Amino acid sequence: MSSTKKLVKADPKELALKQKKSVLEVHSIANEHIDKNFIARIQSLGTSWRFVFSWLLLATMIVWVLAIQTRALRSYYTEVRPSEGGTYVEGVVGPLTNLNPIYATTPADQAVSRLLFSSLFKYDVDNNLVGDLAESITSDEGASSFTVKLRENLAWHDGSPLDADDILFTVQTIKEPKARSALRGSWQDIEVFSIDSRTIEFKLPGSFSPFKTLLTFGVLPEHLLRDIDPVNLRGSLFNSSEVIGSGPFKLQRIVNVSGSGSDNREQKIQLLANEGHHLGAPRLDAFTFWIAPDRDRLTDLFAEGQLNGASEIDIEDVDVDGLNVQEKVFSLNSGVYLFYKTTSELLSDKELRLAVSQAIDKSDAARSLMRPVQLIDGPLLPEQVGYDETITQVDTDVAAATSKLDELGWVLGADGVREKDGQRLELFITTERDTDYEALAAALVDQLAKVGITVNLDIRDREGFTENVLQNHVYSDMLLYGINIGSDPDVFAYWHSSQADLNSPVRLNLSEYESEQADAALEGGRSRVDPVVRADKYKDFLSAWVADAPALAVYRPQYTYYELKDISGPSGQFLVGQVDRFRDVSSWTVLTDRVPYDEEN
Repeated sequence: MSSTKKLVKADPKELALKQKKSVLEVHSIANEHIDKNFIARIQSLGTSWRFVFSWLLLATMIVWVLAIQTRALRSYYTEVRPSEGGTYVEGVVGPLTNLNPIYATTPADQAVSRLLFSSLFKYDVDNNLVGDLAESITSDEGASSFTVKLRENLAWHDGSPLDADDILFTVQTIKEPKARSALRGSWQDIEVFSIDSRTIEFKLPGSFSPFKTLLTFGVLPEHLLRDIDPVNLRGSLFNSSEVIGSGPFKLQRIVNVSGSGSDNREQKIQLLANEGHHLGAPRLDAFTFWIAPDRDRLTDLFAEGQLNGASEIDIEDVDVDGLNVQEKVFSLNSGVYLFYKTTSELLSDKELRLAVSQAIDKSDAARSLMRPVQLIDGPLLPEQVGYDETITQVDTDVAAATSKLDELGWVLGADGVREKDGQRLELFITTERDTDYEALAAALVDQLAKVGITVNLDIRDREGFTENVLQNHVYSDMLLYGINIGSDPDVFAYWHSSQADLNSPVRLNLSEYESEQADAALEGGRSRVDPVVRADKYKDFLSAWVADAPALAVYRPQYTYYELKDISGPSGQFLVGQVDRFRDVSSWTVLTDRVPYDEEN
């Protein structure tokens, strides 16, 4: 039996309807997934970002607070310390004339020379003499023979060895008249011998206990200068662009900033640290001297922040707070005196000199300097052997001065000026231009006028003052000037009669003072070794000096040094001379770093 399958033909409309229904179902499912997985999440994105932003803000605040707290607490576990490197720039008023230490005379010369050249001895921050090139010094019982032993392995900047022959050569050059060194007067009677490469012997014509103070001269290299005729040495290129020393710094270059003459030249002297220095390499990488033509220009450079340190500036023209300037004040082992020329017609009278001294109020006159100073009362300083506070010059007493002038026959005239035998009591004060001395001299003129003494000012230029005024005593009656007394009380050069003689090479007895008592005491003071005996001798000298009044001691100069904050420059309280500010230059710094307290220096 067979069966037959019946084929039924689909309705096209129904089929289309089913396809349409199927497509709609797919779209519906797709839309549902889009709404659920995309649109809904987009709608919640704002809420999510607010949540994320809140956490980011909180984390940022935590980090910020921790940074502030850490910075605030740094001072409790760290400290700022000087660090190695950098260049120190010091400003100095020129002119710069000669870098050779046996010719260096201007402040600029002496400053640069001190860093380029070493000496046998130098002063430390307590003004004690300590070895530089020298390792030791010994003397005989009579203090007339001294033996110096040099350190081992000394060298010049060019690598050549430095030995006893260099010391011998330097002293012989100083003593050579043709070389024309200003140091010759102290050495002309001293013999020097080279015993071996490290030993030098000095033989003196007599006992001289302060001899060690003479051994601070800069030592010259024999191998570079021995073939130069002493007559030509002063003009040698060695003294400028070709200088070679053994100091803590060596010359790199000399840069002319502006100007061409000694009165307007501005220069930079750039020095590099001597890494092989016998006392250890400096902490600085370099040192630059900026030589300014005058005080105004130096002040401008400091005010502009071009300098790390300087002294001869007008600080009132500087924004001290803005630059964070610190001031350092040092007492110098010097004295400013009104020297009476005891050989002049009027001031040869001791009683008149005493009257002049009594008429002067030093304290009032010193106010013209516009800064505090330490007044002094004699030829020695308080810390020196032999100083006695009971032996001092006359005090200010205008009434006593007036009476004394009357007794001496100086009668007050109608014009207010005293006269005697038809001669007016008229004197001259000679001093340097553009210095503290000039202002002080003007104050003295006013004071002496009040007792009937007319004083005229004789103001000379600073340049050439030593040669044109001091060496030949070219002043009429009085000289207002400062002298370096030194660390030792041996003031022989300033007050012994031999130092006023025309044949004396330096003639530093500026008062031309003569006294047998003072001469004997000065000779005894320098020839004794025992400090007790020396003190007694200098007390005898003080007594003679006070009685004779060859000068009026006015004040002890102070050296004021201005430096930017966090700069580590000169230190201490006293300086033998201004140039001794460089005694610890190897430890100066310009850079700082913050380090933990327990970290090694």
